[in-house]
Amino acid sequence: MANASSERIRDGFNTSSYLQYLKKVSFNGRNGPVLFDGNGDMLGSYVIVQGVLLPDGRYGLQQVGAYFMSNNSLVLNNSGIEWYAASDSGRAPESTCGRPCLVGEKKIPLSVVCCWKCELCPSNAITRHNQTDCKQCPRGQRPDAETRTGCINIEPTFIEMTSQLSIYLGATSGVGLILTVMTFVTFIRHWNNRLIKSSCREASVVMLLGISNSFILYLAYLGKLTDTRCYVGRFGFHLTFTVIYAPMLVKIVKICRIFESGRRSVQQPRFISIKSQIVIISFLLLVQVCIIMATVAYSQPQVLPFNSVDDETVELKCKETAASFSPSVVYNLALILCCCCLAFKTRKLPANFNESIQIGFCSNTTFILWVAFIPAYLALLRAKHQIILLAVSMMVNGFVSLFSLFLPKFYALYYVSETNLVLDIAYDPTTTSVRVTPAAHWRRWEREDSHMETDDGHVETLVTSS
Repeated sequence: MANASSERIRDGFNTSSYLQYLKKVSFNGRNGPVLFDGNGDMLGSYVIVQGVLLPDGRYGLQQVGAYFMSNNSLVLNNSGIEWYAASDSGRAPESTCGRPCLVGEKKIPLSVVCCWKCELCPSNAITRHNQTDCKQCPRGQRPDAETRTGCINIEPTFIEMTSQLSIYLGATSGVGLILTVMTFVTFIRHWNNRLIKSSCREASVVMLLGISNSFILYLAYLGKLTDTRCYVGRFGFHLTFTVIYAPMLVKIVKICRIFESGRRSVQQPRFISIKSQIVIISFLLLVQVCIIMATVAYSQPQVLPFNSVDDETVELKCKETAASFSPSVVYNLALILCCCCLAFKTRKLPANFNESIQIGFCSNTTFILWVAFIPAYLALLRAKHQIILLAVSMMVNGFVSLFSLFLPKFYALYYVSETNLVLDIAYDPTTTSVRVTPAAHWRRWEREDSHMETDDGHVETLVTSS
């Protein structure tokens, strides 16, 4: 009977319908509603607890949230969660495989798949391929500051006319120009003075022109350079020294020839007149002009951008090569060395007789200046530093030439009486002695030439007696 009853129940029970019924059953459990998914798996909920230190000093579990599978929702009590990581200062730690890289950083893959670390690209590099690679910008360009994904041209820098450096150079140059103009005005005022005439006035004026150029040439390199400025700078730099030292060489050669010829004859040496000296000076200047024009034809001056060593800045610089720089420098050094040698050769002439001492001091100082200037100029990498060195060197040379060659004349002109100043010297080549005659004899020495010749053939000139 019992078996027949169970069979009837089994036959009347629809398992398929029962399964579908169970999948739809829901009820409230201890931790919330209980549901089943389409596969018959229970969709329950999970309690999230945290081990904390309880007020009574014991450790226990504290519920801080729950996860409901029915609607895939998470509920957290953030205020109840205690974070103990000291480095996070009580804040929730980041759960990330790699933080987003900042501007200018690239991603370096780690051993864990899809994880990375960030590394800063070089200062002159951009990021590409979704910040996975760095690429150096070409010379003369830098990365854009906002995104570091593209390169932009670097604006060239130069010495502004209104910069502090330009003001200092201008003040020094102004002092030199004022002194040069004062010297020229004094020369003109005392043009017929015997002391001024004895120093070869025309050659001195040419030298003053070169000295004044020493104080103003730096202006060609201030501001934004152009090809025209480079032409002016090359011609001006090389020609300035020639304008100073070509007349100086003619002067010292004249003094040397006068006393050398006096050893052999009482005849006046040839080519020591004013006209002859001007022709020789012009020829020496013409040689330098031809050298400069030849170097310009070989390598024309032009403005080129030059990158700094760190590629952070770009400077405008006049193109200079060894072939364009060396010939004119060698020619000027030859003039200076000749002045040094002849000044040394005439060092034993009568004291205060001529300009040998002043010429020797000036030419030797300039030679030392050039020996220091040329290697330093070529070794400097920054165009700004080269311009500063060039300006300072030329101004120093201008001051040295002005003070050593003209200051002694003006001192004698204003502070030495004519009685002590105007004397004639007759050089006796056989005894190397000096004969001084009265100042009254000067009335018969009036000549246009810088040197004067007496009736007996001896060369006479001005001296300052101590």
